[in-house]
Formats: sequence, C-alpha cells, structure tokens
Amino acid sequence: MRERIKKTILRIKYKERLIGDRYSIKKTTDLKISQNGRIQLGKVLLNENVFLCASENGSITIEDNVNINRNTIIVSKKQITVGSGTSIGPNVCIYDHDHVITKDGFSKKEFTTGSVTIGRNVWIAANVTILKGSVIGDNCIIGAGTVVKGNIPENHLVYNERVLHSRPLR
Repeated sequence: MRERIKKTILRIKYKERLIGDRYSIKKTTDLKISQNGRIQLGKVLLNENVFLCASENGSITIEDNVNINRNTIIVSKKQITVGSGTSIGPNVCIYDHDHVITKDGFSKKEFTTGSVTIGRNVWIAANVTILKGSVIGDNCIIGAGTVVKGNIPENHLVYNERVLHSRPLR
C-alpha cells in the first residue's frame, strides 16, 4: 500500500517526465526530475536508498528486469541507459557528467557531459563507479570497486588490480 501511494505521489509531481508504472520502489528511494529531465522505468526494482536524478536536460532510461541495489546513485545531465536483465550491486555511482575544471578550481554550475550506456544482462558488483562517456557491452561483469571510464566490449569481465600491502607496525 505504501509503495502505491509513493508511486502516485511521484506520478502527480513529475507528470509526463516520469514514464512507466511497472517499477517497484522502496520507501527510502528518491527520484528527482528537474527542469527538462526525464526518467523512464521498465519493470525495475529500486531498493532502499536508491537515488535517481535527471537534471536539466538529463534522461535516465532503465529497461525491464533490472535490479538496483541499496545506496546506488544515478545522476544524469545528458543520457544514461541501462539495458534489460542488468543487476546493479550496492553503493554503485553512475554519472554522465563532470564539473568543468579551470586554473581557479572547479565550477559548481558548469559541466561536461557524455552519455553512459550499459548493455543487457550486465552484472555491476558493489562499489563500482561508472563515469561519463562509458559504454559497457552486453553480458559483462564489472568487478567490485572498479572505476569504469571508456568502452568495455560485450562478454567481458572487468576489474581493477588491487594489491594488499601488509607490514608490521613500528
């Protein structure tokens, strides 16, 4: 019952900027659609503390049979697409933009953008960050803690090498 009320409130608040009604949303999940933004959701499970934000002219499209785990953040100022059958682990961050950086620091209001496309049947493990301009092909596995920037061909396992160093305290 609580989910139905939340979905009704979102539909009233965002009208035609929120497309789809087959998604499942937990009470602590938050959607923000600003100005000309748009979010389109297929049959998607949005678990606790998921945050989706389509700001300015940003667009987020998430196809059917996608599971988005706890504490995931997806923020779009251009275009983010997630293909069907994809599973997104906890604490994942997906951004299609960066702040503009100058010799005086970074701009809080200016951004560079690049679309992000995640293919079908992709498994994105915990604590992954996907940056602007990235394309992940179908049937990929992205290992825990990986930072993705660029193109990943379909049917690939991607992970960052990690070396654990240990020494006695002096």
